[in-house]
Amino acid sequence: MSLGTSTWTQAINSLCSGAEFACWAALKMNRDRYIQAAADSLLSYSQKAIQGAFKAKHDHLLPTVREQGQAVKMIVLNSGIRLIR
Repeated sequence: MSLGTSTWTQAINSLCSGAEFACWAALKMNRDRYIQAAADSLLSYSQKAIQGAFKAKHDHLLPTVREQGQAVKMIVLNSGIRLIR
């Protein structure tokens, strides 16, 4: 079974929604200093999970996966900054 572009988009959207909620929860508990660490962890986790899903038949997509992982990290950081303000 292959993972299509639509599934990939849904996965990224879910990661971003989860990341925003995690930042909000951290701030509610006065844990804003953990936002950077949470973003780094999310980036690492998302890269490993998505690479595992694509590696067998989708090696050509791995550079895109890395770029998307960086985009997810920036979304997490921007969400945290927005919530702090």
